[in-house]
Amino acid sequence: MKVWLGGGAAILVLAVLVTWLIESIFASDGIQLGTHGTIAVFLCLLIIPALTMGLMRLAHESDAKGFDKAASEGFENQPADPKEP
Repeated sequence: MKVWLGGGAAILVLAVLVTWLIESIFASDGIQLGTHGTIAVFLCLLIIPALTMGLMRLAHESDAKGFDKAASEGFENQPADPKEP
């Protein structure tokens, strides 16, 4: 659990720093992102890695508990045509 929280905190800090960097690059060219642009960049930088972390954790837990193997065993002997007995 501590690793999970540490990873989440690292993503949060990294998202803030990269958002600041992107905003400063745009500002140096005279383009102001504004509040909505800054929030959008921040959320994209936060949501995508957090979602990836969550999905990878779910895949790891699923693999460890054998859900994938149990689910695939039910479909091995299924007929190709559902009308066949």
